[in-house]
Amino acid sequence: MIAEAQLETFGITKGRAATLEEGAVMADRTAKAIRSPDAHHIEVLEQQNRVLGYYWVSLVASPAPMLLDIYVVTSSRGRGLGDVIMRRILAVLRERKVDCLNLVVSRDNHAARALYSRFGASLVEMSGDLLVLSLPVSSTA
Repeated sequence: MIAEAQLETFGITKGRAATLEEGAVMADRTAKAIRSPDAHHIEVLEQQNRVLGYYWVSLVASPAPMLLDIYVVTSSRGRGLGDVIMRRILAVLRERKVDCLNLVVSRDNHAARALYSRFGASLVEMSGDLLVLSLPVSSTA
């Protein structure tokens, strides 16, 4: 299910459908992470056996855990699920006694930037079209 949502993400962000090879790489990456629960935390939001979204956090990234992926399926957007997912991520990291979460977002992804801003993310670095942000885990929106 996560790999299918990743394919949708890839297709939307690149303006094309992913190739079978790209899909296989994403599925392999997902499978490896699922087999490493101490290194990664992945959670899928579902309703009536339908995936609404998911997130994926690397717990072993340095200097702080890294948000690798957050996604809400197109048909579920605009309903506050991004906020639900962010609150869940922060709760999981608080349980693990983590102070901050790092993430990378495209400069032109205004919806994601607004979401992260609501939770107190601050700019750490700019690299081309990408922004590196840090978000305090104690944050609540």
